This record gives sequence, C-alpha cells and structure tokens, in this order.
Amino acid sequence: MKPYQSVLDKINKIRFRFDLDPLADLPKGDIREPGHCPIANALFEIDENISANPDSLDLPNLTVNQMRAIAEDLGVSYFEERLWVMTPKDFRKFIREFDDHFYPQLVL
Repeated sequence: MKPYQSVLDKINKIRFRFDLDPLADLPKGDIREPGHCPIANALFEIDENISANPDSLDLPNLTVNQMRAIAEDLGVSYFEERLWVMTPKDFRKFIREFDDHFYPQLVL
C-alpha cells in the first residue's frame, strides 16, 4: 500500500498546528531535492529552509517547542541540538517511492 494518504493526513495535522489551511493533495516537487520534494513544499510555509530526507525532517528555523510539537504529531523523536525530527516510516517510504518515480503526477 502506498503511503500517500497517511503522509497527507500528517502534513495537514502539522499545518493545522501552525494555523495553515489543509491541503487536498500534496504539491509537486523535484526528484532527489530534499528541500523541494512534495513534503518539504507542503511545509515550506512553516520553515522555508526545510529539508525532507528519508531519515529526518530538517527544520533549522523552528523553536525547540515547535519541533517537539511536530515530533509529537508524527509520533517520532526530535533532536533539538541538530534542529531536526525523525522521519516517520510512512514518510520514509513516500520519499523513496517519490524518488523512484512512483508518483509521476507529483514530479515537476
């Protein structure tokens, strides 16, 4: 099963926390560009320097409390000294599938 809907639901949960409108679909993104993949583009309004990697979401402009809240929403750990949260399993799978062209409709 592809993780698209689970990723979209979690993205919208994070967007809600930051008073942003929910997305009906993930935005398009660039293949193998962690700062411009669909996940990063969906959360760009939260941190314009976000980078979505298979192992972490790098959020260099957020406070520790904001990172903690995102980690809580995703059910993962966060690392305040490095300004990132662990990437949940469904995000990791989505990123790998996106990079492998499983979602051609999302490729810019």
